[in-house]
Amino acid sequence: MKKRLSLICGLLAVSTTLYSNESYISTHFGGNVANSSDVVSQNNSSKITFDFGGSFLIAYGVKFLRPNMRTEIEFAYQKSDIEKINNQIVSRGFVSSASLMVNEYYDFYNDTLFTPYVTAGIGFAKVELDDFDFDKYKGSDKVFAYQFGTGVEYKYSDQISLDARYRFYGTDNSEFANSTCQYSLHSILFGMRVDF
Repeated sequence: MKKRLSLICGLLAVSTTLYSNESYISTHFGGNVANSSDVVSQNNSSKITFDFGGSFLIAYGVKFLRPNMRTEIEFAYQKSDIEKINNQIVSRGFVSSASLMVNEYYDFYNDTLFTPYVTAGIGFAKVELDDFDFDKYKGSDKVFAYQFGTGVEYKYSDQISLDARYRFYGTDNSEFANSTCQYSLHSILFGMRVDF
């Protein structure tokens, strides 16, 4: 954990030394599909599957002196309702993640108003699991998180860009009072970026 925290701090330090005077704020909303997860306890293992969920993020970013590079700090929240535990339908229950990430972007500028990009990030997340029906798996844990993705921006004006992106997000195993669980998902997000 200390090595990972040092890596995140190092990325921020490099960003400040290469930082230009251009910065921005962005926000995105969208849906997610969480991968099924094995919840392991001392006595048994259960497979949890999820319904479609929702994702929200807000970020503050800066551009490098190299125009194609930018770095941002992002807060994100995603939640997925539990659909089934061991193929038994669950009427209530969820897993959620609140994360703080450092993301790196590379923009592929061209002669059009559309700019594709790739991105990757690392950080930490608080993962919470609660199955209300069985009251068997519940708790929260703070774990390492990572993500990567791709997207495209449309330059609406000099300050505003519209954005559509795909993102894969995952965490280390979360350890609860009586079980462990890994959380990962695929998201499609839509939003905007405001430069200033």
